[in-house]
Amino acid sequence: MRETKGPHYELACQVVEEGVFKGVPVRTVGRQTMIPPQKFFDALSNSMLSRMVPEEEIELYDQLNFLKPETWPTPVPVLFGELELRQLCIRLKINDSSVKQDFRDFKDNENMPLNRGLIKLKQVADTLALSTAECERGFSLMNTIISPIRNQFKIDNLSCLMFIKLVGPPLDMWNPTKHVKKWVMTRRSADHIACKQRQERQ
Repeated sequence: MRETKGPHYELACQVVEEGVFKGVPVRTVGRQTMIPPQKFFDALSNSMLSRMVPEEEIELYDQLNFLKPETWPTPVPVLFGELELRQLCIRLKINDSSVKQDFRDFKDNENMPLNRGLIKLKQVADTLALSTAECERGFSLMNTIISPIRNQFKIDNLSCLMFIKLVGPPLDMWNPTKHVKKWVMTRRSADHIACKQRQERQ
């Protein structure tokens, strides 16, 4: 998009030139200065980067880059990435001695499968949140689940409901049959003698 014109950009240029968009006249007031696409996308990229990677986390962002072979220099120096690896392991509280040799093997052949130590480091790094949006979404969902008339949830039950809503498949893709059968087979139905409602009726 920075180097080539996208379809919407070309459409916008055509609308400005013709002065009509879907039958609606387009008028410009005063002097209009056209923004070069390169500058616009550079500014957009910098704005998104500043929002997703705060200044205090740029060091961590740079440390994570060594896990991506596409960011490596050519040729790759012998000790490339080892300082970042040590710093990242210290930050994430992982023993770097178990990861160092795996990383060296990976540098020698980036197409080989990742070893266990490097897989663990990558999995831990993948759990780092890029922004607070996910956290805010979770709080919003919690306020939706817990209402003034439904506020007696235990933390475990609330956590399960939130996990299903945030991570689970859509409701129309979920087949509850096997879960209902298991629930009935474990004698949790209302007809069972241990049911609280049945005991109250008796």
